[in-house]
Amino acid sequence: MNILSINTQELANNYWNKNKTIIGIPENFLTNDMIQKHFENEDYMLSSIPKKYITEDMINIYFDKYHTIADIPLEFINENMIDKYWNEYHNISFIPEEYRTKEMYNYLFNKNKSLCFTDSIYAVIIDNELEFFNKYVIPEEYITQEMCNVHWDNTHSIKEIPKKYITERMKL
Repeated sequence: MNILSINTQELANNYWNKNKTIIGIPENFLTNDMIQKHFENEDYMLSSIPKKYITEDMINIYFDKYHTIADIPLEFINENMIDKYWNEYHNISFIPEEYRTKEMYNYLFNKNKSLCFTDSIYAVIIDNELEFFNKYVIPEEYITQEMCNVHWDNTHSIKEIPKKYITERMKL
């Protein structure tokens, strides 16, 4: 059966019974039973479940098992999850901006000695400069002159340094 031809509840049920996955079934034909069994069989595929069917229990099971917030819808993420995730991985990429703190950015600065950092190994050369995917820059309100001096000493780049922190030494 072609998933594009699922246009009745009966066809959706037949597809489900044969394949045991909700992937390919139009949302309007999904049932709570399908969703629950899909999650029980493939809990790592939380992102395949439409948001309106995701429950707090699913989120807790997923987070406790996989220790990541990557596929958890924003409205389900809480500070406790952020703290556990940060303490385990020190990776800011999946942490929503409103949960990022000065302490997190300070940790990353001290680790990287740069105002910008990446959690990715993927990079390209653009205009003769190495550009990383998933590049993060410390927000200006958290930047200090000392950080800028360390950044300059380690990168010799003023691209990420706010103008008010650029010294004569850096302009040379």
